[in-house]
Parts: sequence; C-alpha cells; structure tokens
Amino acid sequence: MKQRNIYRGIVFLLMLGVLMIGSTTQVHADMGPKPTAHVTITGHDEPYMFDVLVKKSTPVDTLDDESLERNTVEYYDPEAYPEVLNGYQDGDGYASMTLYDNVPRYITREHNTFELGYFGAPREFKIVLVFDEDTIITSPSIERQQFNALITYDVSDVDKSESQENVGVIEEEIPYAEMATDFFIRLVATIAIELGVLALFFYRKLKSFILAGGVNLATQSLLTLFMVMGYYYWGNLLAAFLILILGETLVIIAEMIIYGLYLKEHSWLRAILYALTANGLSMAAGFTLLLI
Repeated sequence: MKQRNIYRGIVFLLMLGVLMIGSTTQVHADMGPKPTAHVTITGHDEPYMFDVLVKKSTPVDTLDDESLERNTVEYYDPEAYPEVLNGYQDGDGYASMTLYDNVPRYITREHNTFELGYFGAPREFKIVLVFDEDTIITSPSIERQQFNALITYDVSDVDKSESQENVGVIEEEIPYAEMATDFFIRLVATIAIELGVLALFFYRKLKSFILAGGVNLATQSLLTLFMVMGYYYWGNLLAAFLILILGETLVIIAEMIIYGLYLKEHSWLRAILYALTANGLSMAAGFTLLLI
C-alpha cells in the first residue's frame, strides 16, 4: 500500500509539472519563428518580376496612389512593381499578396531563387511571373507542407509570349531521406544512452535489458517521430524543443511507473532513479542533436 501511494504521488507531481510547462509555453501569435519558402524558378533566365498570389474571397479593386502609399509591405516598390498586377485577379480568385494582404513580409532574391519570409510564405498560394510587355504567367496553386519549404517552379515548357494561368510545374521538395536519417540517428543514440545508463546502475540480467530496450524502443520511437515531424512541418527548432520537453516528461512518467513495477533485478527506488537519470541524459542528448 505504501509503495502504491508513492507511485500515485510521483504521477501527481509529474502531471503537475506537465501542466505548468504547458501553461508557460503559450505564445503570442507574432512570437516565435515564421514559416519560410525558398522558391527557385527554372527554365527561364531572362528578366522577369516575381510575386506570390493568394486566394481572395471577394474581387479586388485597383488601388489608387494614396492606397499604394499607405502600403507598408516591405517588398513593394512603386517604381519597380509591375502595374499590371494592380487590380489583377486570376480566374481562381488569386491576387497579389504584396498588394492585397496587408501584413509585413519580405521577399529576397538571389539569381532565380526567392526567399519568402516573415508572413511571406502562406499555406496555399500561386507564383506569378511578369515578363516584358506585361505578359503574366501564373503557376498552379500549391499547398506548402513544410515549415521551411523548398519549392521549384519549372516554366521550361511554357510559352512566355502570351499570358497564361495555371501553367508550368510547381512542386515542393520533401527531404524524406534526411528525415529518415534524423529519426534513425536520434533513436539509436537515445536507446544506446538509456541502456548504457542501465549498465551503470549495475543491472546485469538479460531480462532487465530486454525490458528497458523494449520500453525505450516504443516510447522513444514515438517521441522521436513527433520531434522530426515538429522540426520539418510544425515549427522548426522551437516546435522540436517543446515536443522534446513535454514528450520526455510524459516518457519519464511512463518509465518510472513501468520500471518501478517490473524492473525487479534491484529495488524499486533504484529503478525509478534509473528512469530519471537515463531520461535526463537522453533529453540533454536530444537538445545537443537539435543544435548541431
């Protein structure tokens, strides 16, 4: 009965810690990293103007000079921005994000690669290219998947002599091999640390290592998967850090209970201390791997 009460106390304290962490990680909408997109244009090396189109629920108006002067968008240059996009809306209802989505953003250019940053990488958008004599080419719409997306818009087979909508090939590069490598390295390193700590706590029986290995394979696989997803899809380093902290807290709860009940080679207190130590070291390793 006394041991059961101890377990209940551990669970209560750790759950209280989770709630405290969760309450302190709420952030303002304008805090934290912003999604980005690197868009590379292929198949055309002559001069052109680039912008992003976003879906508008109502028709857009042609903006007068006074409205344009109030435009606070960093990328807008009244002398360089193509006048033909002022009032332009394609057949799907997409219009210039620069002119009609009044939030701060940046578009930087290096050769044929454009970086969309600070609210400049919407979830769903089109690319518009404006060539000489106000010829307009728009891409099919694309829904950005990753937090920091790598997108290619190929216009090799597009006739640039006349305006066209929804032409060319636009696609996002998903680094599956890199994601799988990250997952494997993190998982193997974590399990190696946990089993190494088990040996340092003078556990020697095969069944102890089988139990710890199986438990860690289950818990750390799930945690590592969420960390990789968080890094690539939800919020880059910030998301991965928060998932690591909250995930390891939940893993500690689970492993302290499991090891306290089933890791019988030594006392239940040693089993609990092992769970705390091993997960503390694996959390430190997780932070290190995120930063390198």
